[in-house]
Amino acid sequence: MMTESADDILQDFLAFMDRQRGVYIDSMAGFAGHEVRIEQQVARVVRPAGRKLDADGNSVVMMASYEDPSRPNVIHSRIVRTSDYVSDNSELGFNAQHQAYALIAFVLAYWEHETRVRLAAAQGVPLNNIKSDIFGDLMQIRHSILHTKAVLRSDKYRKLRVLQGMFEADAPILITFEKMHEIFQYMYKACARLLIDLMRLPEPPGGIEGLTGIAIMKRVESPFQSQA
Repeated sequence: MMTESADDILQDFLAFMDRQRGVYIDSMAGFAGHEVRIEQQVARVVRPAGRKLDADGNSVVMMASYEDPSRPNVIHSRIVRTSDYVSDNSELGFNAQHQAYALIAFVLAYWEHETRVRLAAAQGVPLNNIKSDIFGDLMQIRHSILHTKAVLRSDKYRKLRVLQGMFEADAPILITFEKMHEIFQYMYKACARLLIDLMRLPEPPGGIEGLTGIAIMKRVESPFQSQA
């Protein structure tokens, strides 16, 4: 059985991250579209005073469902105030934050239980030899998401090596689109550092910090062989 190479393993991980980044971007676009669409509808039915009330003074509500509302016997999955719906779909709202939290947990789980294990096996080293500051930081973030209701306690904050400037101690973990983009950039650079160290490659021009992206090409064996 052939041993995997570090570049093949990291290529798989990069492809995985690219897919997750795409899902995140599409989700944010969907949430923003919902927010704008409902805000426009609310503006047409509320009074000019700007309160989210109808002409009789009642809160404007909406019904959300997966089914086609034009068909008979539709069961609506929920009825929600439009103000809550708009808030949930804003950049710092419930939907966007939980999408970011889920993505961090998923990417970190794939790194910990798949990529990191394969890299250690390929290099013939203990698992603890394969590590990176950004993934250590994300472990602290994930712990806070799961165990302290997404509040970053000061003890976890002090353990951050890369992301301290992005968050505050004893405060909710709020992840904007820009912050998530920055987190992805840190992860891409971490993969580049691992590739250079494990494959003993030369430093890129300008160093790791100057990288804006990373791509690992599949190695193709030449069909030609030279005569000995």
